[in-house]
Amino acid sequence: MLAVGIILVLVGFALVVPRGGVPGSAAVRNVSLGRQRVFSTPGYTDHPSVRYRVIRIVIGLVMVVGGVVLIASSG
Repeated sequence: MLAVGIILVLVGFALVVPRGGVPGSAAVRNVSLGRQRVFSTPGYTDHPSVRYRVIRIVIGLVMVVGGVVLIASSG
C-alpha cells in the first residue's frame, strides 16, 4: 500500500502543477535530426478552458490526499 500511496501522490502532484511551470517549457523548438532534416516542435497553441483546469486540479488533489491517506494508514 505504501508504494501505491507514493505513486498516487506523485501523479496527483503532476496534475496539480500548472503547465508551463518550468521556464521555456512552452517555447517552440527546432530539432535537427539527420543532416538536412529540421523539425519544429510546436509550443502550446491554446489554453485549456477554465472547466478543464478545475477538473484537473480537483482530480490531482483527490489523488494527493488519497495517496497521503494510504501512506499514513500503511505505517
